[in-house]
Amino acid sequence: MPHFASRRPPEPAFLAPALTPLLVASIAATIEAATRLKERTRRPPGQLVAVRNDGRRVHVVYDAPPALESAPCVVMEAGANSWSPVWDGVASDLASITRVLRYDRAGFGFSDSDPSPMRDVRSVADDLASLIASVGARPPYLLVAHSLGALYANVLLQLLNPADVCGIVYVDAASPETVALLEKIVPTSSPPAWLAKALGWFGLLRLFAPVALKPYASAFHGDLRDAAMATWAKGDWLMAYTREWRAAMMDVKVSSGEAMKFPPGWLGSLPIAVLVPDVYRRTKGMAYIGDLQTRLATYSSDAIVIPVQDCGHFIHLERPDVVAGAVQNVIQRAQGRAHVQEQLYFDGSEPLLISNNWQAH
Repeated sequence: MPHFASRRPPEPAFLAPALTPLLVASIAATIEAATRLKERTRRPPGQLVAVRNDGRRVHVVYDAPPALESAPCVVMEAGANSWSPVWDGVASDLASITRVLRYDRAGFGFSDSDPSPMRDVRSVADDLASLIASVGARPPYLLVAHSLGALYANVLLQLLNPADVCGIVYVDAASPETVALLEKIVPTSSPPAWLAKALGWFGLLRLFAPVALKPYASAFHGDLRDAAMATWAKGDWLMAYTREWRAAMMDVKVSSGEAMKFPPGWLGSLPIAVLVPDVYRRTKGMAYIGDLQTRLATYSSDAIVIPVQDCGHFIHLERPDVVAGAVQNVIQRAQGRAHVQEQLYFDGSEPLLISNNWQAH
């Protein structure tokens, strides 16, 4: 009698290649969800404030001790890809002399994303003006703006009562000319919202966050780096980052009216300080960026330029004392106590160039 070997039914081998990606995706999503849950247990400082009727909330940290009720309110606007914690060092240095307000723009940090399709420079400035009113931050206001944040601060000035603003500190600030030069460098194309959120929920944005953090490695460390990882791991950040740059480019190139035109003297005699790091002088072919920075001093007839030695783009992180010193200087000038022609020195920096009648060279 012939012997027939018992045969098992064929294994569904075709299922293995299909199930493996699903399994990996499931594990990645579970890990990302657990990580986000842990991050949410850390209560952010400050508060969430609704700035629109649709309930969209903006995260704000407003330090206003009763004893400083009559002191200026320093309103801080971060640059591209940044949010409120980058100002912590400066805020700490100013805590005993003035009120300080810092916040996260829509889609960054703890703020809700903005679902509207248009997010131009005016929209950002409108949010900040609404936020200032919502938290009851009374004038006078002193604006401090870093990088791309300078455009938002300048438009905010057009929304506020000019009499309520006592000065501005520009921290390696962008001008419309600077933004135009970056057209081929900065990202302006946004992925579909569903894709950006999916990349976040499956942990891919967190996986590549160290690559995004690399340019900031010397400035972002410790708790600040952890906060950066938490916000950059979300799809909202990716959408907000690209939308802001695209809107800035469009506003600079095809701006209607006078919103994005900042000619010499447009600030009159408002006291301003312009902080310029020496990184552009130390980088081959980049000296012209420093020259563009210096031109911001033509905005006002009462301007000072502060060159900051051995410093990169993030002056407020590397040298918060210099930014705080510039704020104090502007406050003193606004109060009429320091309109003198003299050389002031910051540790590690060149003498301040002071001029009450600044002329473009």
